[in-house]
Amino acid sequence: MRVRTLTSGRKLEVALRLDPEDDLQGSGQQEMAIQLLTDSATIELDADPGRIHPDLLALALLAFLAPWAKRRLLLDQGVSAGFADTVSEHVGIEIGPVDDSLPQRRPGSKHGLMYSGGPDCMAAQVLLDTPMTLFHFRRVRHPRVPNRATRFQAGVQEAVVRRTESRGEELHVARSDLEYLCLPFPTFPHWVALTVGAVLLAETLDLGRIATGRNISGIYLGWGKRFTPDGEQESRWEALYSAAGLSLIHPLAGATDIVSKRISTTYPHHDLARSCVAGTLEAPCHRCKKCLLTELIKAAIAGAPLPEHVVASLSSNKSLTRLANRPPPYADQHLLAYTLARVPGAESTFLAPLKAKLAASADSTGWMDRYYRPALIDRLPSDVADQVAQRLEGHVDFMTPEEEKIVENWSAAG
Repeated sequence: MRVRTLTSGRKLEVALRLDPEDDLQGSGQQEMAIQLLTDSATIELDADPGRIHPDLLALALLAFLAPWAKRRLLLDQGVSAGFADTVSEHVGIEIGPVDDSLPQRRPGSKHGLMYSGGPDCMAAQVLLDTPMTLFHFRRVRHPRVPNRATRFQAGVQEAVVRRTESRGEELHVARSDLEYLCLPFPTFPHWVALTVGAVLLAETLDLGRIATGRNISGIYLGWGKRFTPDGEQESRWEALYSAAGLSLIHPLAGATDIVSKRISTTYPHHDLARSCVAGTLEAPCHRCKKCLLTELIKAAIAGAPLPEHVVASLSSNKSLTRLANRPPPYADQHLLAYTLARVPGAESTFLAPLKAKLAASADSTGWMDRYYRPALIDRLPSDVADQVAQRLEGHVDFMTPEEEKIVENWSAAG
């Protein structure tokens, strides 16, 4: 694949051309089969990036083009030899040209946090307990690709996030149409694509670490499907980011959504938390899968039934009623099992068939109230791991060895 980039102020235009050995098929996040739909993308920043180190630019491009570059990624400026070696080792492709006179980027001194406005990223900031610059990714329309995600309210999500900015947090928003590269649905080719704004601004903002709110669901459990020790190629991406002077850190790697939502309640702006991406500025939609899980977790933690108006709204979504009536396995099956074992009256709602199929108990799902300790070693630098372990003491216990085995043997398929 050959890539041409044009930087004009705060806007980066990307044009790509496939090599003969490339094809339109690729493997995206969660092992999703994706197809390359168009040959261009734009990324617009809200601050001047200055001179972007070539390794950072290459990293940003890899973050969303890697699925389709089969043998090489040829850029219009040279990368360092060290970065090229890391790409060869961990991605198995050639990246170039190589500029032997270019030193690798040295890590900066500051932290960035990928911020969606949801409780997980809030909990990540609680555990790291350090000043952080927030980075939000906003999807914008592609000029040549129809919008196939009409329910996704990107403008509303940004407006919700900007409420945090109004309370004194430093926030940067990158706007990009890169998700429209993908069929069958606008999506990140890989989750790291949401970091492109932070990567491109890393030099001018002196970033050395990028933190995320990704928890055990994405890091280890394949969104509830099965345990995978290296998640979505976590080690590969950690090596690539490190080679560009950035560390990817996941303080919630061992936390379930139950734990992260409890921790997030101590975040100063927790009242602004929103997971739904289909609602209005005033309220979540109460009709999507994200709202279903949010309301179930909230009710399970409180030991209270789902509000009647929430049940009525959720049950009006035919995809959710079909979910409740079809056999397992399910995405997020661990969370469904945990919550339906604890929400009073769930058997009297449209979720009754789902609860009966899962047949979970509070005891069998109790491991989700605790933190998976191996994540501290697997996914965090030692100094950050020590800090996170200390901060966890005030919020949650660690899993027992027996509970760790439940995680490591997890499979929604049984």
